[in-house]
Amino acid sequence: MKLLMPQLAVMILALVCMLCGGCLELQQSVELRRDGSAYVTYDYSLPLETVPVLEDMQNVIDEGTGEAGAVAGHGGNGFLNRVAVENFCAKTPGVALRRYTSHDSQGLRKIHYEIEAKNGESAINQGVFGAFRLETLEDGRHRIYAELPQGVSHLNAERTAALKQLTEGMRLRLAVQVPTPIEETTGTLVNHRLTASWAFDGKAGNHPLDGLPKMELIW
Repeated sequence: MKLLMPQLAVMILALVCMLCGGCLELQQSVELRRDGSAYVTYDYSLPLETVPVLEDMQNVIDEGTGEAGAVAGHGGNGFLNRVAVENFCAKTPGVALRRYTSHDSQGLRKIHYEIEAKNGESAINQGVFGAFRLETLEDGRHRIYAELPQGVSHLNAERTAALKQLTEGMRLRLAVQVPTPIEETTGTLVNHRLTASWAFDGKAGNHPLDGLPKMELIW
């Protein structure tokens, strides 16, 4: 089970959005602290009718990766399930779930959880938080980056337009905060140059299926 915006997550969200309609939102915030730890928060908002579809998809993925039954009695449905997230965190020393809430409101399932890693670099490079990688450059600066999905270039223009129309309710947001001012980034700088952010909104003309650029920042 991957928890943070991996390549597969975007395609799963797109498929669920296409099948069930409605708006699907995923927001992730990564904070890299001075003491070397990392604190990552996730926020999901999805129509209630999409929940069974996502549960079924995650169960199929778990069976294919040999993780089926890992949270017996609770379902292996990834971020939809507190026990699954706790068990995922427990696989890596120094990684712990600090908060998990889930509630239904106005036809939406809203999920929020927070994960802390005492050794942020190790956890990131082990893939705990998805596609991110963190490294120290020769000049002593630090670089965090992620190879994000590259869209649906294999489809022709007509099929791509149709898929984007069906999934226009998708929204993805990502923010990364570092302890000292950012020197270079492919994102938008905010918070006195301590945070870089990326946002993709199907209704705002920058659809996630157009292909997400390389996420990178150096500080």
